[in-house]
Amino acid sequence: MNEKTAIPDPIYKHDCDVCIYLGSYQLVLDYDLYLCGASKTVIARWGSEGPQYDSGLALITHDSVIAVAARRALAYYMGISEYWEV
Repeated sequence: MNEKTAIPDPIYKHDCDVCIYLGSYQLVLDYDLYLCGASKTVIARWGSEGPQYDSGLALITHDSVIAVAARRALAYYMGISEYWEV
């Protein structure tokens, strides 16, 4: 585990040094979730290739379940239990 990892290591390659890994979730696909340290945007990656991710508002239109998972992962990482334990 790396110091930025809140939950075990990611499934897919993500080559950004400023992103914070929030955990992986199995929904329709397996997703790695990140918080971008530069733009403060949540990223959901479903593959290791460059364009295999969604971020920001695209998460809501892509799949609302990803948005909920991202919110829960971010709350977990930040230690806000009332959002994680719903």
